[in-house]
Amino acid sequence: MRRRSGTRRVLKQTGTVLCLVIVLAGLASMRWPLSYSANGFRAGLLTGALDLEIVADGTLGSGWEIERIPDWETAIEIWRNTGCALDWGTVVPGGNKFLLIPLYVPLFVLALPTAFLWGRDRRPEPGHRQKCGYDLTGNVSGRCPECGTPVPDTSAEGESA
Repeated sequence: MRRRSGTRRVLKQTGTVLCLVIVLAGLASMRWPLSYSANGFRAGLLTGALDLEIVADGTLGSGWEIERIPDWETAIEIWRNTGCALDWGTVVPGGNKFLLIPLYVPLFVLALPTAFLWGRDRRPEPGHRQKCGYDLTGNVSGRCPECGTPVPDTSAEGESA
């Protein structure tokens, strides 16, 4: 039987955990936007989006900032206005530059290969071929009727056990 790759298993599990972290961070940022600023640069999670901003005049303080949005209706309205579409540019000409990336973008980018890895590692049911998934119950010909490859004889193993 083919041995599973340890690297693939680690990638699957890491991708799954990161997808879960992105979903939880997006949900938490709907009520508690979080940002960190230093040296005229701010990065934060704002209502389901990653917000990156360069402040031109340097008036930005440094440190962590957590806001609280009072209710879900307000949070959803803010998300509709800012967090559900990719956006970039400047607030005013020569002013602050910003990039707003909705969290569903990195979620989909990460979820697609993770789902592919989980689907690829599905094991066939007992009695089915690893390669094509054909049910070999009752097959005595020695070949798989689906893909034509020789089937190892397992009857000798069963008798000796």
